[in-house]
Amino acid sequence: MIFLSQFCILYRDIFLNFTRENFSFVPEEFVMKIVIDRIKNSSRELAVNVNEELTKLNSKCRNIEWKLGKREQGNYIHAIFHFQNSDIALKAVHLLNEMQKAANHHTTFTLENFSSLKIELCTHQPKYGVTEVDLAFAEIFTGSVLSL
Repeated sequence: MIFLSQFCILYRDIFLNFTRENFSFVPEEFVMKIVIDRIKNSSRELAVNVNEELTKLNSKCRNIEWKLGKREQGNYIHAIFHFQNSDIALKAVHLLNEMQKAANHHTTFTLENFSSLKIELCTHQPKYGVTEVDLAFAEIFTGSVLSL
């Protein structure tokens, strides 16, 4: 199982597709625990070059662009997700809620007209700003919500 864990962390999307097609016995809870652990185990140190990290993140996220925002307290990242209907939008909010609880990392989000979900991510402690935790959360949430 250690090999599967390392494989999943490095190649999450490939792992999810591969296990669903070839190893239906691998529980979805196992996969989610591994990706949530990736968020929890990420550094809470402020990202040195947020713009570079956003470029990497956006190259992995189809059709979604994460952007840098600034507040008096510090930087944050944000994205807007558009959905075809309210059912999918509410599934995304539910997924976001479950990820926040499991990873103990909370976002600011707004659901507009049951079709757009705006998410803002930043870390508040030990310093306010964008960290690896935020970037990992953004990547995993984006990949998960696009498959709804």
